[in-house]
Amino acid sequence: MKKLKAAACVVLFPVAGTAATMDATDLLRQYNLITSGNVVSQQEVEGHAYIGGNLSGNTVQFDFKHADVPDSGLAEVVVLGDNSAMIKGQKGTNGTTVVIEGTNTSFVETANAAYVGTNNGTIQNVDKILTESTGLVPDRSDVIDVLNATAEELAGMASTGTLTKTGQGYVFGSGIYNIDETYFGSGWPYEFTLAPEAGETTIINVAGKSIRLEENFVGTAYETAQSVLWNFYEATELYLDRTIIGSVLAPNAEVSVNASMEGTLFAASALLSGGEVHLQQFSGTIPGGAPAPSPVPLPAALPMLLAAFGGLAFLRRRSA
Repeated sequence: MKKLKAAACVVLFPVAGTAATMDATDLLRQYNLITSGNVVSQQEVEGHAYIGGNLSGNTVQFDFKHADVPDSGLAEVVVLGDNSAMIKGQKGTNGTTVVIEGTNTSFVETANAAYVGTNNGTIQNVDKILTESTGLVPDRSDVIDVLNATAEELAGMASTGTLTKTGQGYVFGSGIYNIDETYFGSGWPYEFTLAPEAGETTIINVAGKSIRLEENFVGTAYETAQSVLWNFYEATELYLDRTIIGSVLAPNAEVSVNASMEGTLFAASALLSGGEVHLQQFSGTIPGGAPAPSPVPLPAALPMLLAAFGGLAFLRRRSA
């Protein structure tokens, strides 16, 4: 009898359950394009996308360059609003799951699976039509709020890097840099070079409301983007007229991508007109780092109830 009482005490002890969350570094690795608002696209996005508003434009191909991500259980293409573009994904082992939470009035094609809130368009060449999106889409606050907080935190950090001036422009090494919109435009400087040390990160905070990138990147391999993070923390307009190397945080900006970019883009909204978004998965270190939201606990009674069932089964076996 004493043993039975002890077993009952153990199985009724509360057990906490949590759901996984991601920090800013994880999010920049999970997605190639993230917006809090709308995207208008005539171009391709090589990796995954999390679109907080509506998606419109022509044919948009996603997810055709594979990379391991922090959470492989999430949908590769997420549109929280409505879709009026033709979404094309991939099929097979590393195929695409598409989630449109709003209304689809265009095409979703070539994917492993798709969920559409309301479908007034066409779904074709998709292996499985899902009836819910539970577990496939992170909460908006777990994505947008984390990256907003990261941009704000980085903007308040002091410079730690040494900026080298050349005859044609600037060389950014490892560390944190604080510059402004006067470094950009049609005049001098004409070029940038990114040169972080192996295993280190370059973070460039840029002040200014309206910024147009017209500088060329010289002596910088596209793969360098994996160690570079641009933070346009004040911008409301950002025009990328040249290829930019590095992931971009522009939380308040409408970003016009007029040349291909190398890295993840986070923006308020995006117009992908003249260039693709290429996958250069961020592998750098964000100092400080806005923490991921506190894990969401499962209902308190659920783990206790499951444990109690286990205890009853144990008692039944003992009494048999």
